[in-house]
Amino acid sequence: MDIRKSFGLLVKEELRNRCGMSQEELTMLAALNRLYIGGVERGTRNTSAKH
Repeated sequence: MDIRKSFGLLVKEELRNRCGMSQEELTMLAALNRLYIGGVERGTRNTSAKH
């Protein structure tokens, strides 16, 4: 499985769904666009991490 799809599943199933959070709630908390979060969850967007 593609790393982007694996990461997207983790965001959706392990982070967001387990917390009972909607995409809109996550976008507000993360200060990101809902379309971007949707793309991350589908594995169609590249992500980066800042340290």
